[in-house]
Amino acid sequence: MSAAAYRFLNGEILTTGIVHPFAFDALINEVKSADRYQAIEFPDTSDDFLEQIVAKGGFKKGSLSYTIGDFVEIYAQSAFKSKYGSVVTCFFIDTATNIFEYLLVIRNVLKHGGIWINVGPLQWHHNAKVHPSSDELKLIIESMGFRIDSWSVDKEAINYRNDDGDEDTRYTKHEGYRPLRFVATLLPSVKNSLEDNVGTKIMRMRMRGVVNSQPSSDASHETSPISHVTITELS
Repeated sequence: MSAAAYRFLNGEILTTGIVHPFAFDALINEVKSADRYQAIEFPDTSDDFLEQIVAKGGFKKGSLSYTIGDFVEIYAQSAFKSKYGSVVTCFFIDTATNIFEYLLVIRNVLKHGGIWINVGPLQWHHNAKVHPSSDELKLIIESMGFRIDSWSVDKEAINYRNDDGDEDTRYTKHEGYRPLRFVATLLPSVKNSLEDNVGTKIMRMRMRGVVNSQPSSDASHETSPISHVTITELS
């Protein structure tokens, strides 16, 4: 994933190829055995589009970046305090070992009146210390200084493995989520009352957790993914 992201973000996506994304699926719930060998070409762009890019001298390097590491440890640093105008979390917040850490970090990086946009399920990972429901999470976010501008859970499930529009059914099992979608604004009055060093606060939380909890497996120390978070600076 990291190697692919580097090439895409540095204008090297003119490389083409073929992958077989279903080849290593567990051999269950299949309708047609031939589907597991389906080939997918990349990039998913038209020949005309690629020709236009080549004619213009190739892709230009933009401002989007890709960071490898623990979301909390990186963005809790004071260097990122009040740096961004918006944060977008996509299928991400349920990866938190402690959702309060994620909230502190998001609050740390946002500017006064910054906007947080979220979409994704609440399938809390096995190492999560708390498992709030949608309504409980809403109360938690509001209590940490955010104004909820919109909040909803999709009525129809989004297929997680293949498009619902496919003419042929690939699996006898439906895998989908009804994502929680919300937009929240960080209130300036609360922003002013934050501690200067959010990283210190988080470390205190983690130390209390070590003291108050039983020894756990290595799974509880998994690195939080950053690939599903987009942080942008508004001009």
